[in-house]
Amino acid sequence: MVRRTRALDRGRPAGRVALLSIAVLTLSALRGVVPALAQDASVGAQVDRSRIDEGGQVVLTVEVSAGNLGDVAPPDVSGIVDFDIVGGPMTSSRFQWVNGRTSATKSFAYVLRPRKTGTLAIPPLGLLVGGKTYRTGSVDVEVYPAGGAGIGPRGGSPRSGQRGGPGQIGGPGQMGGPGQMGGQQRAQPPPLAAPQVTVVADVDSRTAYIGQQVTLRVVLDTQTEILNLGMKDTPTFPGFWAEEIKLPENLEMRRVQRGTDVYNEYTLMKRALFPTGSGALTIPGMTYQIQVRRRSQDPIESFFFTPTETISRRTEPITIHVQPLPAASRPPDFSGAVGNFSLNVNADRRETRVNDAIGVKVKVTGEGNLSAVSSPPLAELCPDPARSRQPDDTLRQFLVL
Repeated sequence: MVRRTRALDRGRPAGRVALLSIAVLTLSALRGVVPALAQDASVGAQVDRSRIDEGGQVVLTVEVSAGNLGDVAPPDVSGIVDFDIVGGPMTSSRFQWVNGRTSATKSFAYVLRPRKTGTLAIPPLGLLVGGKTYRTGSVDVEVYPAGGAGIGPRGGSPRSGQRGGPGQIGGPGQMGGPGQMGGQQRAQPPPLAAPQVTVVADVDSRTAYIGQQVTLRVVLDTQTEILNLGMKDTPTFPGFWAEEIKLPENLEMRRVQRGTDVYNEYTLMKRALFPTGSGALTIPGMTYQIQVRRRSQDPIESFFFTPTETISRRTEPITIHVQPLPAASRPPDFSGAVGNFSLNVNADRRETRVNDAIGVKVKVTGEGNLSAVSSPPLAELCPDPARSRQPDDTLRQFLVL
């Protein structure tokens, strides 16, 4: 191999030869890492904090380590019943060579949101590694009513040995046993940091009359770089007439402070909604798929890789209480337009001759659903239909920004 490198040195720059030599040596070293079956595997589960407020989120990280790892499927998380899984799995892998021995670790991270308060359990999770089933220890998370806990310490509170062996918790394969290298325990990097991304829908009023405009706004707050986003389903607004409020083609960002944290805020959607009936009308929740750039807290992995992750965020439903329009003082020819309007009438000339046409412009401006405004009757101005022409309706953007 060395003679071949020197031969290339005669006709090529030294820098290119050095690169080729490194590539050959690296491939030669990797030949010893090919075996597909995992041996002496150990698994573990941990959370990034053990105490959270109601409505908060925790990151669950499940790791499997062995001298050699083949294909490892994500853990079975169907047993997690006290939490909603709102993100993941996010996967990462790393390899180490220490004192001539190799090790491989694969991590699966999930973002969990509690369904209730109290001491909630993440049960042991099973992973299939090299044809054997390994189980993690269980982890407890304390969930307090909103505003009652603050930020808890990292790491969680496992109930047992934290690291499990085949089919058991805290048995063979426990960390510090076969997974040791050179008499020292493998250093476990911190779990992946949770993407700090929220999507919130809100309205300018929770009460309205039939036909009265309610403005819906959906905003995204993030401390993480957003690469791409889109809606999972087309939004629907049952019981409302909806008009889109145009937004800039490129989302505009502004800095906002939420408590002690600063976020980048983007407006994703604005709609003008007009109730078509009375009662309690609900704006359904909307789901967004968001691709973010995710950085590991492992400095080596962060240097070589820029992992991405697709997360899901859903807005909460909003209920609008709609009242019927009062019958008193309602005009007999009322067409349904509710809002604050002004009327302006202009003619294209002040003087004319008999049988000459006159152009009349009636302009309605204001806040509300102009689609419900009917054209003015012309019978009083021109009783003979043959001597008048129906108006041309022009509707321009009228929505309140």
